This record gives sequence, structure tokens and C-alpha cells, in this order.
Amino acid sequence: MSQKLDLATLFASIAQELDVDRTQLNELDGRNGNAGDNLANNFRLVSEILAQQKGKTDDRTALKQAAQVLQTQGRGKTADLYASGLSEAAAKLPAGSLSINDLLPLLEGLMRGVQQSSNAKQGDGTLLDALIPGVLGYMQAKQRGASDMEAILDALASSRRGAYGNSASSGATSQAPAQADPGAVGVGSLLEGLFRGLLKSGVIGGGNIYSESPSNKQV
Repeated sequence: MSQKLDLATLFASIAQELDVDRTQLNELDGRNGNAGDNLANNFRLVSEILAQQKGKTDDRTALKQAAQVLQTQGRGKTADLYASGLSEAAAKLPAGSLSINDLLPLLEGLMRGVQQSSNAKQGDGTLLDALIPGVLGYMQAKQRGASDMEAILDALASSRRGAYGNSASSGATSQAPAQADPGAVGVGSLLEGLFRGLLKSGVIGGGNIYSESPSNKQV
């Protein structure tokens, strides 16, 4: 039997990862310098709602409530996008307890909801540059029979390539390289936090989510 998937634990791990990476994300934000602060705040907000609702309602309902709070209280331009993504993800989840098998519809719903609410498309230098390849990387790995850990590694690698690859191919010269979009890089932090939560909670087997030393990860 698949082990229970606890959204409160997973989103607490996401919030923690974003808090660790907030300074690097702020430095990538050439407009306001607060992209990391906003992302960390927004997912801490989601995490707190899920923790408050734990044991009172099922994860699907709690996630829908968290999306509604993020819609009204979130900070920054990506708050509405993530609120739509989480709302769509909640709609794809079953009532009652969740398992690792529900991670795929959770991620797919997040991606579809963000896509539907954004005027951008993949390649425009937004969070979609990392979110779409990251989620599709996980989906395609599972479709070819990969283990949960293998699919996670595929998702992280695809997300990183999407976040940094767009800046590398945007026509910038070597003397003035384009900077990665903080929203796209933040997706990598989000996915790393999610998958760290899976490892810590024992939902998936042990392993290292990094193909390199954690101290050398790109953020």
C-alpha cells in the first residue's frame, strides 16, 4: 500500500526551501529585488493554512482554501498564478487520504492552473520556463516506468535546464549574459522543497535529490 501523502508536511518543506533561497532569488530580481521574499511569504501562507486545517478537513479541501487565501493575501505578481495553480491542483485530487500516486495529478494541476492564468508562454522568461519542463519531466519519466526517485531527478534536471537554459539562449552576448528569471529559478526551489518533504516523510525511498553537492546547486 502506498504511504500517505501529507500536504501540510510537503508545503512546509517548500516554504522552508524558499526561505533558504530567498536571498539568491531577490538578487535575480532586477526590478524590485523582492521576488524571493514574496515567494517565501506566499508559500509560508499556504503552509500555515494547510497546517491549520490538518485533521479538520481533507487535503483537497484544505488546498482549495489555501489557494483562496493566497489569491487575496499573496504578494507579488506570481501570487495569483500560484493561487490558480493550487486551485486547479486541488480539483484534481481525490477526497480523503492521498498517496504518492496523487503527486502526478497535483503537479499536473499546478502546471495547468498557472498556464491558464498566465498571458505568457514557455520561453518568455517567466516561471513557466521551469514549471512546464519540470512537471513534464516527472510525467514522462513515470510514463516510461521510472521509479519515483528517478522521476524526481528528471523533474529537477528539466526544471533547472528550463530556468537557466532560456537565459542562455535568449540572444545575450558572452560579455553581457542574460540573467535567469527569479520566478523560473524559484520553481526549482519549490520542486526541491516538495521532493525533500517526500524524502523526509518517508513517502519515497532514500537518495540524494542533487546530482551534485547541495552546496553547489544553482539558485
